[in-house]
Amino acid sequence: MIEFNRFSRLTNAFRGRISHGLRSKRLTRLIIYRLFILGLFGLLVALITVRLLWLPASRTSPAETKQMQILPNTSSYQIAENLYREGLIRNQTAFLIYLRFSGYERQLKAGTYILSNQMSVQEIVQKFYLNEISTTKFTIPEGYTLMQVEEVLVEKGLINRERWRTVIQEENFAYPVLASLPAGNNRLEGFLFPATYEIAVGMGEAEIVDLMLKCYQQNVTPAVREKARERGLNELALITFASLVEKEARLAEERPIIAGVIFNRLRSKMLLRIDATVQYALGEHRERIYYRDLEIDSPYNTYRYPGLPPGPIASPGMEAIEAVLNPTEHDYYYYVAKPDGSHVFSRTFEEHKRARRQLRS
Repeated sequence: MIEFNRFSRLTNAFRGRISHGLRSKRLTRLIIYRLFILGLFGLLVALITVRLLWLPASRTSPAETKQMQILPNTSSYQIAENLYREGLIRNQTAFLIYLRFSGYERQLKAGTYILSNQMSVQEIVQKFYLNEISTTKFTIPEGYTLMQVEEVLVEKGLINRERWRTVIQEENFAYPVLASLPAGNNRLEGFLFPATYEIAVGMGEAEIVDLMLKCYQQNVTPAVREKARERGLNELALITFASLVEKEARLAEERPIIAGVIFNRLRSKMLLRIDATVQYALGEHRERIYYRDLEIDSPYNTYRYPGLPPGPIASPGMEAIEAVLNPTEHDYYYYVAKPDGSHVFSRTFEEHKRARRQLRS
Protein backbone atom coordinates (compact mmCIF):
# COMPACT_ATOMS: atom_id res chain seq x y z
CA MET A 1 0.00 0.00 0.00
CA ILE A 2 2.84 2.27 0.92
CA GLU A 3 4.60 1.46 -2.32
CA PHE A 4 1.45 2.20 -4.31
CA ASN A 5 1.05 5.62 -2.68
CA ARG A 6 4.70 6.44 -3.41
CA PHE A 7 4.24 5.37 -7.03
CA SER A 8 1.12 7.51 -7.26
CA ARG A 9 2.94 10.54 -5.97
CA LEU A 10 5.80 10.03 -8.40
CA THR A 11 3.33 9.64 -11.25
CA ASN A 12 1.52 12.82 -10.33
CA ALA A 13 4.82 14.69 -10.00
CA PHE A 14 5.92 13.41 -13.40
CA ARG A 15 2.61 14.43 -14.90
CA GLY A 16 2.98 17.86 -13.28
CA ARG A 17 6.45 18.26 -14.72
CA ILE A 18 5.18 17.28 -18.16
CA SER A 19 2.29 19.69 -17.84
CA HIS A 20 4.67 22.45 -16.68
CA GLY A 21 7.02 21.66 -19.55
CA LEU A 22 4.20 21.88 -22.03
CA ARG A 23 3.07 25.16 -20.56
CA SER A 24 6.68 26.47 -20.72
CA LYS A 25 6.97 25.43 -24.35
CA ARG A 26 3.68 27.07 -25.20
CA LEU A 27 4.81 30.21 -23.39
CA THR A 28 8.15 30.17 -25.21
CA ARG A 29 6.43 29.71 -28.56
CA LEU A 30 4.05 32.54 -27.69
CA ILE A 31 6.95 34.84 -26.76
CA ILE A 32 8.84 33.91 -29.95
CA TYR A 33 5.71 34.47 -32.04
CA ARG A 34 5.09 37.83 -30.42
CA LEU A 35 8.72 38.83 -30.86
CA PHE A 36 8.50 37.74 -34.50
CA ILE A 37 5.36 39.79 -35.05
CA LEU A 38 6.93 42.76 -33.26
CA GLY A 39 10.13 42.42 -35.29
CA LEU A 40 8.15 42.09 -38.50
CA PHE A 41 6.16 45.17 -37.60
CA GLY A 42 9.35 47.06 -36.74
CA LEU A 43 10.94 46.00 -39.99
CA LEU A 44 7.83 47.08 -41.88
CA VAL A 45 7.87 50.45 -40.13
CA ALA A 46 11.58 50.81 -40.89
CA LEU A 47 11.04 49.94 -44.56
CA ILE A 48 8.14 52.34 -44.84
CA THR A 49 10.22 55.05 -43.15
CA VAL A 50 13.16 54.48 -45.48
CA ARG A 51 10.88 54.35 -48.49
CA LEU A 52 9.34 57.65 -47.43
CA LEU A 53 12.83 59.09 -47.08
CA TRP A 54 13.55 57.95 -50.65
CA LEU A 55 10.74 60.17 -51.91
CA PRO A 56 11.51 63.65 -53.32
CA ALA A 57 12.77 66.14 -50.75
CA SER A 58 9.87 68.41 -51.68
CA ARG A 59 6.60 68.01 -53.51
CA THR A 60 5.67 71.67 -53.56
CA SER A 61 5.76 73.78 -56.71
CA PRO A 62 7.74 75.31 -58.24
CA ALA A 63 10.64 72.90 -58.14
CA GLU A 64 14.06 74.14 -57.07
CA THR A 65 17.01 73.07 -59.19
CA LYS A 66 20.60 72.95 -58.02
CA GLN A 67 23.85 72.37 -59.84
CA MET A 68 25.97 69.68 -58.23
CA GLN A 69 29.40 68.50 -59.20
CA ILE A 70 30.77 65.05 -58.38
CA LEU A 71 34.53 65.05 -58.56
CA PRO A 72 36.47 61.85 -59.30
CA ASN A 73 36.93 59.61 -56.24
CA THR A 74 34.23 61.40 -54.23
CA SER A 75 32.90 58.99 -51.55
CA SER A 76 29.24 58.05 -51.35
CA TYR A 77 29.15 59.56 -47.85
CA GLN A 78 30.35 62.90 -49.21
CA ILE A 79 27.80 62.75 -52.03
CA ALA A 80 25.03 62.05 -49.49
CA GLU A 81 26.19 64.95 -47.33
CA ASN A 82 26.26 67.34 -50.28
CA LEU A 83 22.80 66.28 -51.45
CA TYR A 84 21.35 66.73 -47.97
CA ARG A 85 23.02 70.11 -47.52
CA GLU A 86 21.51 71.30 -50.82
CA GLY A 87 18.04 70.11 -49.80
CA LEU A 88 17.88 67.46 -52.53
CA ILE A 89 17.32 64.41 -50.28
CA ARG A 90 15.41 63.90 -47.03
CA ASN A 91 17.98 61.79 -45.18
CA GLN A 92 21.62 60.86 -45.73
CA THR A 93 21.37 57.39 -44.18
CA ALA A 94 18.35 56.48 -46.32
CA PHE A 95 20.30 57.56 -49.40
CA LEU A 96 23.27 55.38 -48.41
CA ILE A 97 20.97 52.41 -47.71
CA TYR A 98 19.50 52.75 -51.19
CA LEU A 99 23.00 52.85 -52.71
CA ARG A 100 24.02 49.72 -50.80
CA PHE A 101 20.99 47.58 -51.58
CA SER A 102 20.58 48.78 -55.18
CA GLY A 103 24.17 47.90 -56.01
CA TYR A 104 25.03 51.41 -57.27
CA GLU A 105 27.36 52.37 -54.42
CA ARG A 106 30.55 52.11 -56.48
CA GLN A 107 29.05 52.99 -59.85
CA LEU A 108 28.34 56.72 -59.55
CA LYS A 109 30.13 58.73 -62.23
CA ALA A 110 31.89 62.06 -61.87
CA GLY A 111 30.36 65.04 -63.66
CA THR A 112 28.25 68.15 -63.25
CA TYR A 113 24.53 67.57 -62.82
CA ILE A 114 21.40 69.67 -62.56
CA LEU A 115 19.16 68.14 -59.88
CA SER A 116 15.72 69.03 -58.57
CA ASN A 117 14.30 68.75 -55.06
CA GLN A 118 11.33 67.00 -56.69
CA MET A 119 13.47 64.10 -57.87
CA SER A 120 13.34 60.85 -55.87
CA VAL A 121 16.49 59.18 -54.55
CA GLN A 122 16.13 56.57 -57.29
CA GLU A 123 15.97 59.28 -60.00
CA ILE A 124 19.00 61.08 -58.59
CA VAL A 125 21.05 57.88 -58.37
CA GLN A 126 20.04 56.88 -61.92
CA LYS A 127 21.28 60.25 -63.17
CA PHE A 128 24.64 59.66 -61.48
CA TYR A 129 24.84 56.05 -62.68
CA LEU A 130 23.89 56.76 -66.30
CA ASN A 131 26.20 59.78 -66.32
CA GLU A 132 23.35 62.04 -67.48
CA ILE A 133 25.52 65.13 -67.29
CA SER A 134 23.52 68.31 -67.40
CA THR A 135 23.95 70.44 -70.47
CA THR A 136 23.04 73.95 -71.45
CA LYS A 137 22.71 75.72 -74.78
CA PHE A 138 23.83 79.07 -76.06
CA THR A 139 23.49 80.70 -79.46
CA ILE A 140 25.94 83.04 -81.17
CA PRO A 141 24.19 84.85 -84.05
CA GLU A 142 25.98 85.66 -87.29
CA GLY A 143 27.73 89.00 -87.13
CA TYR A 144 28.49 88.97 -83.40
CA THR A 145 31.82 90.43 -82.34
CA LEU A 146 34.18 88.82 -79.87
CA MET A 147 32.89 91.25 -77.22
CA GLN A 148 29.28 90.26 -77.92
CA VAL A 149 30.17 86.57 -77.70
CA GLU A 150 31.72 87.26 -74.31
CA GLU A 151 28.58 89.04 -73.11
CA VAL A 152 26.35 86.11 -74.14
CA LEU A 153 28.48 83.67 -72.19
CA VAL A 154 28.82 85.92 -69.13
CA GLU A 155 25.07 86.54 -68.98
CA LYS A 156 24.44 82.78 -69.06
CA GLY A 157 26.95 82.27 -66.27
CA LEU A 158 29.11 80.00 -68.41
CA ILE A 159 32.43 81.84 -68.14
CA ASN A 160 34.49 84.03 -65.87
CA ARG A 161 35.22 87.24 -67.79
CA GLU A 162 38.86 87.54 -66.72
CA ARG A 163 39.69 83.89 -67.41
CA TRP A 164 37.91 84.11 -70.77
CA ARG A 165 40.00 87.09 -71.87
CA THR A 166 43.19 85.38 -70.78
CA VAL A 167 42.27 82.31 -72.86
CA ILE A 168 41.34 84.45 -75.89
CA GLN A 169 44.62 86.36 -75.76
CA GLU A 170 47.12 83.73 -74.63
CA GLU A 171 45.90 80.15 -75.01
CA ASN A 172 47.38 78.05 -77.79
CA PHE A 173 44.94 76.06 -79.91
CA ALA A 174 46.00 73.51 -82.51
CA TYR A 175 44.29 75.01 -85.57
CA PRO A 176 46.42 76.03 -88.58
CA VAL A 177 44.63 79.32 -89.25
CA LEU A 178 45.56 80.67 -85.82
CA ALA A 179 49.23 80.75 -86.72
CA SER A 180 48.56 83.61 -89.17
CA LEU A 181 46.53 85.72 -86.75
CA PRO A 182 48.02 88.86 -85.24
CA ALA A 183 48.52 88.78 -81.47
CA GLY A 184 46.36 90.96 -79.28
CA ASN A 185 43.01 91.23 -77.54
CA ASN A 186 41.09 90.53 -80.77
CA ARG A 187 43.22 87.62 -81.92
CA LEU A 188 40.26 85.24 -82.37
CA GLU A 189 37.84 87.81 -83.77
CA GLY A 190 35.77 86.19 -86.52
CA PHE A 191 36.86 82.63 -85.78
CA LEU A 192 34.42 81.71 -82.98
CA PHE A 193 31.86 80.32 -85.36
CA PRO A 194 28.26 81.54 -85.06
CA ALA A 195 26.01 78.58 -84.20
CA THR A 196 23.91 77.05 -81.41
CA TYR A 197 26.07 75.04 -79.03
CA GLU A 198 25.11 72.49 -76.40
CA ILE A 199 27.78 72.09 -73.76
CA ALA A 200 28.19 70.27 -70.46
CA VAL A 201 27.53 72.47 -67.47
CA GLY A 202 30.86 73.35 -65.90
CA MET A 203 32.85 73.30 -69.13
CA GLY A 204 35.89 75.57 -68.86
CA GLU A 205 36.63 78.68 -70.89
CA ALA A 206 39.35 77.03 -72.97
CA GLU A 207 37.07 74.09 -73.76
CA ILE A 208 34.31 76.42 -74.97
CA VAL A 209 36.72 78.31 -77.22
CA ASP A 210 38.10 75.04 -78.56
CA LEU A 211 34.58 73.81 -79.32
CA MET A 212 33.78 76.98 -81.29
CA LEU A 213 37.06 76.84 -83.19
CA LYS A 214 36.36 73.20 -84.02
CA CYS A 215 32.95 74.22 -85.38
CA TYR A 216 34.69 76.87 -87.50
CA GLN A 217 37.08 74.30 -88.93
CA GLN A 218 34.23 71.88 -89.70
CA ASN A 219 32.50 74.59 -91.75
CA VAL A 220 35.50 76.27 -93.37
CA THR A 221 36.71 73.10 -95.06
CA PRO A 222 39.77 72.59 -97.29
CA ALA A 223 37.41 72.93 -100.28
CA VAL A 224 36.28 76.35 -99.02
CA ARG A 225 39.88 77.46 -98.49
CA GLU A 226 40.87 76.24 -101.94
CA LYS A 227 38.04 78.19 -103.56
CA ALA A 228 39.11 81.28 -101.65
CA ARG A 229 42.67 80.89 -102.96
CA GLU A 230 41.28 80.80 -106.48
CA ARG A 231 39.86 84.26 -105.79
CA GLY A 232 43.20 85.47 -104.45
CA LEU A 233 42.21 85.29 -100.77
CA ASN A 234 44.01 83.47 -98.01
CA GLU A 235 41.98 82.21 -95.07
CA LEU A 236 42.39 85.34 -92.96
CA ALA A 237 41.39 87.55 -95.90
CA LEU A 238 38.38 85.33 -96.63
CA ILE A 239 36.99 85.62 -93.09
CA THR A 240 37.80 89.32 -92.95
CA PHE A 241 36.01 89.92 -96.26
CA ALA A 242 33.04 87.78 -95.17
CA SER A 243 32.75 89.70 -91.90
CA LEU A 244 32.31 92.95 -93.88
CA VAL A 245 29.56 91.36 -95.95
CA GLU A 246 27.93 89.98 -92.79
CA LYS A 247 27.80 93.39 -91.12
CA GLU A 248 26.72 95.34 -94.22
CA ALA A 249 24.01 93.04 -95.65
CA ARG A 250 20.75 92.57 -93.82
CA LEU A 251 19.03 90.65 -96.60
CA ALA A 252 20.35 87.25 -97.65
CA GLU A 253 19.78 87.95 -101.34
CA GLU A 254 21.96 91.08 -101.16
CA ARG A 255 25.03 89.40 -99.69
CA PRO A 256 26.49 88.32 -103.07
CA ILE A 257 25.74 91.77 -104.54
CA ILE A 258 27.54 93.57 -101.68
CA ALA A 259 30.42 91.10 -101.98
CA GLY A 260 30.59 92.06 -105.68
CA VAL A 261 30.75 95.78 -104.78
CA ILE A 262 33.64 95.18 -102.37
CA PHE A 263 35.49 93.10 -104.98
CA ASN A 264 35.00 95.89 -107.56
CA ARG A 265 36.37 98.52 -105.20
CA LEU A 266 39.36 96.36 -104.25
CA ARG A 267 40.23 95.76 -107.91
CA SER A 268 39.97 99.48 -108.61
CA LYS A 269 42.23 100.35 -105.61
CA MET A 270 39.41 102.42 -104.15
CA LEU A 271 38.91 102.90 -100.43
CA LEU A 272 36.22 100.51 -99.24
CA ARG A 273 34.59 103.23 -97.07
CA ILE A 274 32.54 100.74 -95.04
CA ASP A 275 30.78 102.18 -91.99
CA ALA A 276 30.91 98.86 -90.10
CA THR A 277 34.71 99.06 -89.99
CA VAL A 278 34.49 102.51 -88.41
CA GLN A 279 32.07 101.13 -85.81
CA TYR A 280 34.59 98.41 -85.02
CA ALA A 281 37.45 100.90 -84.81
CA LEU A 282 35.40 103.01 -82.38
CA GLY A 283 34.91 99.96 -80.18
CA GLU A 284 31.20 100.52 -79.76
CA HIS A 285 27.98 100.41 -81.71
CA ARG A 286 26.52 103.77 -82.76
CA GLU A 287 23.21 104.27 -84.45
CA ARG A 288 24.73 107.01 -86.55
CA ILE A 289 28.26 107.65 -87.83
CA TYR A 290 29.37 111.30 -87.93
CA TYR A 291 32.03 112.84 -90.17
CA ARG A 292 34.33 113.26 -87.18
CA ASP A 293 34.10 109.49 -86.56
CA LEU A 294 35.46 108.84 -90.05
CA GLU A 295 38.75 110.45 -89.01
CA ILE A 296 39.61 107.87 -86.35
CA ASP A 297 43.17 106.67 -86.89
CA SER A 298 42.81 102.91 -86.93
CA PRO A 299 43.90 100.30 -89.48
CA TYR A 300 40.29 99.10 -89.32
CA ASN A 301 39.03 102.44 -90.64
CA THR A 302 38.47 101.73 -94.33
CA TYR A 303 37.74 105.44 -94.92
CA ARG A 304 41.42 106.12 -94.28
CA TYR A 305 43.29 102.91 -95.02
CA PRO A 306 43.05 101.02 -98.35
CA GLY A 307 42.26 97.36 -98.78
CA LEU A 308 40.73 94.98 -96.29
CA PRO A 309 41.17 95.70 -92.57
CA PRO A 310 43.87 93.67 -90.78
CA GLY A 311 41.35 91.15 -89.47
CA PRO A 312 37.65 90.29 -89.22
CA ILE A 313 35.28 92.73 -87.54
CA ALA A 314 32.75 90.02 -86.54
CA SER A 315 32.01 86.30 -86.89
CA PRO A 316 30.56 85.67 -90.37
CA GLY A 317 28.18 82.81 -91.04
CA MET A 318 28.46 80.42 -93.96
CA GLU A 319 26.07 82.47 -96.13
CA ALA A 320 28.38 85.47 -95.94
CA ILE A 321 31.40 83.26 -96.64
CA GLU A 322 29.62 81.70 -99.62
CA ALA A 323 28.76 85.20 -100.89
CA VAL A 324 32.46 86.06 -100.97
CA LEU A 325 33.24 82.82 -102.79
CA ASN A 326 30.39 83.39 -105.25
CA PRO A 327 29.90 87.15 -105.62
CA THR A 328 27.48 88.60 -108.12
CA GLU A 329 29.28 89.91 -111.22
CA HIS A 330 28.15 93.51 -111.85
CA ASP A 331 29.51 97.04 -112.25
CA TYR A 332 28.22 98.54 -109.01
CA TYR A 333 30.69 100.44 -106.86
CA TYR A 334 28.36 102.06 -104.34
CA TYR A 335 25.36 101.28 -102.18
CA VAL A 336 23.27 103.13 -99.65
CA ALA A 337 20.91 101.60 -97.10
CA LYS A 338 17.16 102.12 -97.21
CA PRO A 339 14.99 102.25 -94.07
CA ASP A 340 13.82 98.66 -94.57
CA GLY A 341 17.41 97.34 -94.52
CA SER A 342 17.73 96.81 -98.27
CA HIS A 343 20.12 98.87 -100.41
CA VAL A 344 20.16 101.04 -103.51
CA PHE A 345 23.16 100.08 -105.66
CA SER A 346 24.89 102.58 -107.96
CA ARG A 347 27.50 102.41 -110.71
CA THR A 348 28.89 105.95 -110.37
CA PHE A 349 29.43 108.40 -107.57
CA GLU A 350 26.88 110.77 -109.14
CA GLU A 351 24.23 108.06 -109.09
CA HIS A 352 25.17 107.30 -105.49
CA LYS A 353 24.76 110.95 -104.45
CA ARG A 354 21.32 111.12 -106.11
CA ALA A 355 20.24 107.94 -104.32
CA ARG A 356 21.35 109.38 -100.99
CA ARG A 357 19.48 112.65 -101.59
CA GLN A 358 16.31 110.78 -102.54
CA LEU A 359 16.44 108.65 -99.41
CA ARG A 360 16.93 111.72 -97.20
CA SER A 361 14.10 113.71 -98.75
